[in-house]
Order: sequence, then structure tokens, then C-alpha cells
Amino acid sequence: MEALGLEFGNEGNAVTLVGKFNGGVEQRIGCGDGEWKRGRGAFGAFPEQPLASCGAWTADDTFTAKLCFTETPYLITLNLRFSGDKLHFESTWNVSFGPTKPGCW
Repeated sequence: MEALGLEFGNEGNAVTLVGKFNGGVEQRIGCGDGEWKRGRGAFGAFPEQPLASCGAWTADDTFTAKLCFTETPYLITLNLRFSGDKLHFESTWNVSFGPTKPGCW
């Protein structure tokens, strides 16, 4: 992972998850606010494909996003905790051929 963060926008795209992985292009996923937002997207090693995403502030300093790749069995839960100028990132997968809580991307 090279970069990960959030952008804040209008009501239709309240929060956009922005990431860059392994020298690839910037990946952007709009998170539905209180509802699943359908679209296409790529994240980490996942190529662009249909997905549904949503997100919410689960604590004053933590944004939690769920990414459901709708043509696969995979649902990724991302917790982004902000502390000063640092971002602490944790991901959990619902299923995996390995650990469901990878150490890093």
C-alpha cells in the first residue's frame, strides 16, 4: 500500500475511499452514506469489477467502510482510525484462502 485516505464530498458521495497500491493507478470508491452504493471499483489486488460499498463514522476518530464485490463471495471491512497526522488501517475479510485479517497489503 502506497497511500490510503478519504475525500469528503457532496451528499451523493459523502465519502470517497482513495488508495494506491503497488505502483498502480489511484483507485477511488464512493461509499454510500447509510446505504449500499452500487458501482464498479478496484481495491488492492482486486481488479475493477462490480461492487457495492457503504461507510460510516463508527467512532469520533474511526471511519469504517464495507466493500462487497458482488460477483464474488468477498466482503472487506476497512477500519481507518485517525490519530493526529497518522492513519491506522485495519482490514478484515469475510472469507479467505489464508488469514481473514491480513497483516498488510
